[in-house]
Amino acid sequence: MNIIQASLIAIIEGVIEILPVSSTAHIILMYKIFNIKHDDFSHLFLLSIQIGSIIAIIHYLFNKNIIQNITNNDVNFYKKIIISLIPIIITGLLIKKIIIITNIIIISLMLLLGGVLLIISNKYIKTYKKKITYYNAILIGISQCLSILPGLSRSGITITAGILQYIKKDLLIYYSFCLAVPTSIGALSKKIYDIIIIHNNNMHTQNFNLLKLFILITIGSILSFFTSKITIKYINQKIKKNNFYFITYLGYYRIILSIIITIIHLIN
Repeated sequence: MNIIQASLIAIIEGVIEILPVSSTAHIILMYKIFNIKHDDFSHLFLLSIQIGSIIAIIHYLFNKNIIQNITNNDVNFYKKIIISLIPIIITGLLIKKIIIITNIIIISLMLLLGGVLLIISNKYIKTYKKKITYYNAILIGISQCLSILPGLSRSGITITAGILQYIKKDLLIYYSFCLAVPTSIGALSKKIYDIIIIHNNNMHTQNFNLLKLFILITIGSILSFFTSKITIKYINQKIKKNNFYFITYLGYYRIILSIIITIIHLIN
């Protein structure tokens, strides 16, 4: 992986990390286009550049006083976030090593399934409640575990699970933002543990260049930060206008992308 490739991957990551279209699936496809090998180096890079997106989310939530407004209306908000994290924490502890499934057919099917769920949930459910209950929180947390399948999308599945429970979409999007922070940090920590503690002996055989990785992660994180801010600003504008049609459009985008990927795969 060179700097140009890393920069392009980081830009894509920053733009779509927050959108329910599966950033992992897009990055896997870019890895295939650039013929980048899926090893500890590339996986650690992918998880690390999410740091930029995480910082952008935190800055947005606190700078706009969104968290303060939510917690004023729901004093148990943080408790519910913790409850939603329990299933993914248990899943992470049970999985000995974080892996990324790169099978094109699986990615295509998950993109298709996630797209259909987004469209159905956003289009046909119109009545919403203003608070997330503990029961809602645990179901959203369980649904988040399904995001280990590339193409399904962590934000996509949590938003869909919330809409199907009749939760307000703006609250769901903010809730998904909040879940993204500890989930991403946890996945990165787990990967670092895998590499340093469990697979230390493989670092030399993979030509694990720490200096190169540091440079690429630094550039990637900066790019993902600024591109994530652009995406967040776009979503915020939609929320202010109470316009959530973009969720349905993203569902159609997922379906179209799934069809294109399948056709190209079958031709090749």
